[in-house]
Amino acid sequence: MPFRSSFAYVDTEIALGESITDNLTGASVTNDSVNFYLEEFVKQLELDKTYPINVKVIISEEINAFAVPGGNIFIYSGLLKKMESPEELVALIGHEVTHVTERHSLKSILRSLASSLLFMLLLGDASGIASQADQFTQLDYSRALETEADKNGLAIMVKNRVQPEGMLKLLKLLKRESQEMPQLMKYLSTHPETEERIKSVEALPQSKLEFEKDARLIEGFLRIQEQVRK
Repeated sequence: MPFRSSFAYVDTEIALGESITDNLTGASVTNDSVNFYLEEFVKQLELDKTYPINVKVIISEEINAFAVPGGNIFIYSGLLKKMESPEELVALIGHEVTHVTERHSLKSILRSLASSLLFMLLLGDASGIASQADQFTQLDYSRALETEADKNGLAIMVKNRVQPEGMLKLLKLLKRESQEMPQLMKYLSTHPETEERIKSVEALPQSKLEFEKDARLIEGFLRIQEQVRK
């Protein structure tokens, strides 16, 4: 694949991401049933093959989601419970996948970690960086990177013939929850200017496209909702 041949460190990113994931899942409560149905949901989507995309659920009422380098994405059950359609979930996955494929997560980590840990990365010591796992649940992205993730996430929805309106529904959900339950909004604390992001998505021609509902995604979403609410 062109991306792999151009960047020699994809395998290192994947290894780093796996180490971070081991630390995160060891310290967090996950739900195997929800993870199973979420993985089945993701398998139905056509995504970039450069990284192995794996999506997991963390059981917490926080409204949060994040991606680590290498392809692992985490969604909090609190955010899943607030969603009302599979299109919103595809929008979130597309957004977070962009953070992986465009290396936003890696760039954010490189900016935030101490220089000693950067040397660990350069020397191939992923475990030293992974030990800072609690920092990765709130990676800080610039407005430009968030706009890029929204735009590319919308393109992923269109590629999969999923109603792009789901991206707007997701952003409006996040805006509404930030007003009603600000103490639980970890996601928006690191995802700035939601109203501006809504306007940017609305200005994109792709946001007006219409596609038929996908029965498989609807069924998968309902199974996820059933499990996450148990």
